[in-house]
Parts: sequence; C-alpha cells; structure tokens
Amino acid sequence: MSEIQSIKTIDVTNALKFFIEMSMALSVDDAGFVFNSYQPSKDRIEIGPKDASKKVVVYMEELPKQDIYVINPFAEGLGDRTPPQVFFYKTLRASLNARLGYAVDGVMRYALEQQKLAETKPKDKKDKSTSAVEIRLPLRMVNILGSVVVEGKTIIDEVDDKMVEEFHKFFDLNTDMVIEPSYKPSLQRTDVHISIINNPNYVASISYMRKKSIAVLQTIIKAIFLVGSEESFEKFSSARIDGAASKLSSWLVTIFKLSQRLNEVIDCFEDEAASDNLINLDEYQYHLDRLAAYTNNAKWMLPSSSTVDTAAPTPIRMPGQMNPGTVLPVPPTTPPAATTAASSLNVPPGYKLMPGVMLMDGTRGPPQIIPDYGPQSQLQQPQPFGTMPQQMPAMYPGMQQASPVVLPGMAPAHQQYGYQQPYQQPYQQPFQHPYQQPYQQPYQQQPPPPFSSMGGFAPNMNSAYSSVPNMPPLR
Repeated sequence: MSEIQSIKTIDVTNALKFFIEMSMALSVDDAGFVFNSYQPSKDRIEIGPKDASKKVVVYMEELPKQDIYVINPFAEGLGDRTPPQVFFYKTLRASLNARLGYAVDGVMRYALEQQKLAETKPKDKKDKSTSAVEIRLPLRMVNILGSVVVEGKTIIDEVDDKMVEEFHKFFDLNTDMVIEPSYKPSLQRTDVHISIINNPNYVASISYMRKKSIAVLQTIIKAIFLVGSEESFEKFSSARIDGAASKLSSWLVTIFKLSQRLNEVIDCFEDEAASDNLINLDEYQYHLDRLAAYTNNAKWMLPSSSTVDTAAPTPIRMPGQMNPGTVLPVPPTTPPAATTAASSLNVPPGYKLMPGVMLMDGTRGPPQIIPDYGPQSQLQQPQPFGTMPQQMPAMYPGMQQASPVVLPGMAPAHQQYGYQQPYQQPYQQPFQHPYQQPYQQPYQQQPPPPFSSMGGFAPNMNSAYSSVPNMPPLR
C-alpha cells in the first residue's frame, strides 16, 4: 500500500496537534479544541472578530456540530487570510520567536558569567585556578561568545546588566515578529526576514535600546544561526515539497532548518526549561516526510456545520425536451453543503464533482458540487444533400435522436438523390483583372477564295470532302 493510501485523517490531526503544541502555550484536547496550556481552567480559546469570535478546532474526522473555526492549512484554496489560517501561521511564528528569545537570554547569562569570571581572574598568569571553569563551556557556546561585535571586541567584552533588560523588552514587544518567514507565491518559496538585521529603517526606530545593545543582539542572532557577518539568511529559504500544500510545506521546511540551529544552542543550557524548549526534530521530520500524503487527505475539506440532503430531487419537464417520457432533476438554487466528515465528500444522487479552479500558486481549489445531467454528446445526423458536419444540440438522458423529415409522397432520405454523397463545392471561375487577360491576336480579314473556271468560287475540297459520308481519304 502506498504512503498516500495508508494515511488516515487521524494522522493529519496528530500532525496539526504537534505543530500547534510546539508553541508550549497552546494544547489540543481530545475533542480537537485548542486551549491555553497556562490557564488552570483549560478554557478553550476563541479567535476572529470580537463581535463574532468562535472556538477553534483542528481538522479531524468528525467535526463538532457547532459554529466553529477549523484549522486546516492543507486546504490553501479556501484562503490564506481566514481567521483559522492566520491563527495557525501566527502560532508557528510565535513558537519560533519564543525559542529565539530563550536562546538569546541564555547566551547573555553565560556571557555575563564569563565576564565576571574574567574580572576576578588573578593577574598572575601562572595561576590557572579558573581555567577549569572556562573550559567547561560547550564548544558551540564558546564560538558564540567569541563572536566579534566591533573591531577588537567580542560579545563578552560588550555585554552588561542593562542590556539584558533591553533584550527582554525587545522580545516582549515583538513576540512573533523578530524572525518572520515570508512566503512568495510567485516563486512558491519561503524566505527568512529579520527586521533588526535586514531593515535599517526599523533599527533606527528602536528608541529603547542603545546602539551598542542593537549591535550585540545582531551579532548573537547571526552566531546562533551560524550566519557570518557579511552573509545573509538565504540558506534558510525553502521551496515547496512536491505534492504538498505550497505555503505550508515551504514554511515548515524553513522553520525546521531554523529549529536545528536553535536546538544546538538550547541544548547547551543546564536549566529545567531547556528540555521544554527543545523541539523533537525526529517527530518533526516524520511529519515533513508525509506532508504530501496529509495534503492529499485534507485539501478538499469544505468546513460546514450543515449536512447534505440525500433525498432524490423532484423531477420536472425541461423546456424543449424531445422525449416527453423523460424528466430531469431540478437544478438546486444553492449548491449542496459538504458533510462534516472531512475524509471524503458525500455527493448526493443527481450531482457530481467539478474540479476546482486553477489558483495562482499552481494548485487547484476545492471541487464544486453541481447537478449531473449526464454525458453530453454531439451526434451526426443524416443529411439529404451531403455529409457536411453540423453542430447538433446536446443530448440529455432520455432524448431520442431526431430523424430526417419525410413529407407525404417524398422518397425516404436514403433513396433521395445525393444522399451521403461527398459534398462538392460549386465551380467558381477565378477572378482575373482585365489587364491580366491572355494576349489575343487581333482579327485579320481573310482574302477571298480563288475564282474557278467552272464558274463561281472554287470549293474547299477538304471541307466538302469530309462532309460526304463513307468517302475514302484523298491521296
């Protein structure tokens, strides 16, 4: 059995639950509803406009029978700016930025600790009592702390206690906007944008941080993601996965690359929160490998709280119907709603699925349920004057092929002259301009025939002779 055929809806639900719970602040209960993990009451959160907010549930087999939002990022044709889609991608950004803030805070703690150790180090170079304390740092952290901020000064040389407060305020004001994955539909690719590094105008607008602090923060972020001082974050750009939702797959691959670097830094910390901030990259990779199968399962989901009326439609007679004994189903005034079971669309009798329209990102939107009038065909009718092709009306179920009209006293069509003879175009003499006519010799008067001695003009013997029947030829 292929991978796509073996995927079930519960697998897609578990994948969405994993990505949402990466934020650590949100969880998904057994009924599929998203709630705040930090609240003891476990209240289910609501999203959307204040006057029309709804509870949110992840894509699952049996959706609750109530007015809710459904998180299904695999159905990108339904719109990327709907409340559940915006909520899902904001959750991914918040998860990524929260871990970056935790990593930066850990680097600052190590930098201040090493700075204090350096200040208390004995001036006697022969005394190496503090060397063991310095060597205990992991190599990854040593490389970060040794990064150069300005010429001749490293991170350890530049940090101070006030800088920690400035960084806390920066991440509190930009909870999900320090690292911004940016999807480009025309390229079907997600790039990484960090305003404090890539946008000079944004850097100039930060009034609560010193220039020295901004330079240290830029250096720490680049050191965490192993980006050189003159390099860009282009290596984290990701294209879509074949067969998977374009934006979702490119986003998740980009976040996976960034999370690999973050995990390396967070793994250097020794506090209890470090284990909670580590992402299970093995499970992450497991879901990445199956994104195409998840998309195939969930991309056609049409969330609806209503059910499909499967009763047979009332037949009526259509105008111009050739066979009065056949009736057609009544066209519905509104398209039937999809079932709440998301694994497949329940198409009632008398209807069919029409493929969705082609979207700008190269994928197709959800299918539409339309009335099914049966196959349409164009039938060739016998023609009494040849067999030129003619456009015939579409045939509906129950319609009979029209016969040639035969009036009283008229022979049947197959006995009439020219029946099924190949059509011949009537002769048309090509147009020639008067000045392009072939040259003709002008008329010249013939001399009179010689006078005969027998009286009268001498006859033309050849012409006279040829007019007499059964005469031998002249020699």
